[in-house]
Amino acid sequence: AKPEFVNDIIAMSIKKKLGLDLDFKKYRLKAEQILRSELDDNQDVNINQIYEKFAEITGLSAGVCNEIKGLEIQEELNLCTPRKELVEWFNFAKDLPKKIILVSDMYLQSDVVSKILAKCGIKDYNKLYISSETNLRKDNKTIWEYLKVLNVNASLIHIGDNERSDWQYPTDEKFNAYHVMSSFNLFENTAFGSYFLHNYQLNTFSAVLLGPIFAYKFNSPFEFNKNKYFVKNFYELGYIIYGPILTYYMLWLIKETTTNKHEGIWFLARDGYFLKPLYEKICKWLNIKALPSEYLLASRRAASVASFKNVNELYDLLDIPYKGTIKDFVFVRYGLVLDNSKYNQKIELPNDREILKKIIE
Repeated sequence: AKPEFVNDIIAMSIKKKLGLDLDFKKYRLKAEQILRSELDDNQDVNINQIYEKFAEITGLSAGVCNEIKGLEIQEELNLCTPRKELVEWFNFAKDLPKKIILVSDMYLQSDVVSKILAKCGIKDYNKLYISSETNLRKDNKTIWEYLKVLNVNASLIHIGDNERSDWQYPTDEKFNAYHVMSSFNLFENTAFGSYFLHNYQLNTFSAVLLGPIFAYKFNSPFEFNKNKYFVKNFYELGYIIYGPILTYYMLWLIKETTTNKHEGIWFLARDGYFLKPLYEKICKWLNIKALPSEYLLASRRAASVASFKNVNELYDLLDIPYKGTIKDFVFVRYGLVLDNSKYNQKIELPNDREILKKIIE
């Protein structure tokens, strides 16, 4: 969703493949900022210039910087995903036939951009304008002013996902424009997406987990569903709800057991029945040797009660929704039997939290 997350992924790749523990995001951003400050307003930067400046401020050799540049280009290729219906629009326009002009504000150059487009099924267009080569950008209106001089605005319709540079600016210059929402914006405009993004801070790892969901569930710019986040079937339930949660949990488990040098893992019944093979499968995918593991028949209540370290952890269970008697709650959640009839009182959690808190105290 954000360029800085891509830079974090590149930094991991640099450490893994080149053995460099480098603050890549910091130096990559700084190199581009310095370069832009040195250029005229009507000039744009390209990736080769950025890495010349990157070498200058990091002190790394030109050879190493070229390797890092190659990793950045490869990650851009790896991460790009086509929006299927827009590719269909492209092919429909091509078959009519219509003249197709592609424009992009981009530091990558046409040799790389054309590979990205080809990977997404975009080929045989008439013209490709990239700001790093033309110094014409959408976000400062120079590309629209240039095309206006060519007198094509009356017969041209521009399609893009940025509200300002793809819709407002071209329409200001009397071009026809059609705005399609990005996958991120579609997610943001659902009730769930709005709640998620306003209450949780996105980081690289959450973005990596959300990426496949955006590509699958929000690929179509036309399936808005009146602000609702629909799960249509069990496949989608696994793909967009359980999949990211369990993937994150398994990555945490692998890191935890590796860092603390555990010798084995017990997966407790009943959840552990499918967590154990999932753990083994993910270790295989990551080419990591799985620890010896066992599926252990165990009481969930016995395990949870044994894990309590202080009274505050007992209170945490009072925030979980519950309807029933005090007596049943204490037995089900804590395994304790209350004989006094006064505990037959009906409660509803978390509304009656204070009643149970006093009993625990």
